[in-house]
This record gives sequence, structure tokens and C-alpha cells, in this order.
Amino acid sequence: MPTIPHDPLARNAPLSDAARRALIAAAATYRTSVEALRDAVCAYVSGLQLEGAAPDEIAHAVRTYVADLRARDPAAVPSPASDALLDRLVAECLALASGAP
Repeated sequence: MPTIPHDPLARNAPLSDAARRALIAAAATYRTSVEALRDAVCAYVSGLQLEGAAPDEIAHAVRTYVADLRARDPAAVPSPASDALLDRLVAECLALASGAP
């Protein structure tokens, strides 16, 4: 079973090729999902901005939308612990929409 060169844990628990491929595939899927989420949230934020919503109204609307989704299907939406990340994403979308670097 091949191991990663210079991996201090390799001699105790080598990573199989199948496990390595699975990790790479999972990372690619995760990255794609995160990018799709970012694009969707930023499009929603941009739409609300075009309607004249203030940044605090936009953040509230996104939080309310996610809370509604969570109430309908808790397994489909991350736990409230991820809400701080969602707030950060909304802030980044607002900054992008305003042309800030």
C-alpha cells in the first residue's frame, strides 16, 4: 500500500489509494458546493440591493430565509453554529456588490 512521502503518521496508519481518491473527490465536491452556495447567496444579496434594501435588512432577510429552511428540513440546512459563516458570506457579497476589494 503506497504511503505519502515524509508523512509522520504513514507508518502507523497508511492511507490507501482508494481513501486518497475518496478524499480528493470529496474535496472537489465540497469546493463546488461552496462555490455554488456563494454564487446563490451573492445573487440573492445583489437582487435585494437592487430593490433598495439596506445591508442590515439584507442580512436579516438571509438569516430569516435560512431559519425557515431549517425549520422545514433541519437535515438540509447546517446547524445554527454555521450562521456566523453565513453572516460573513453575506458581508463578502455586500462588499463585492459595492466594488470593495
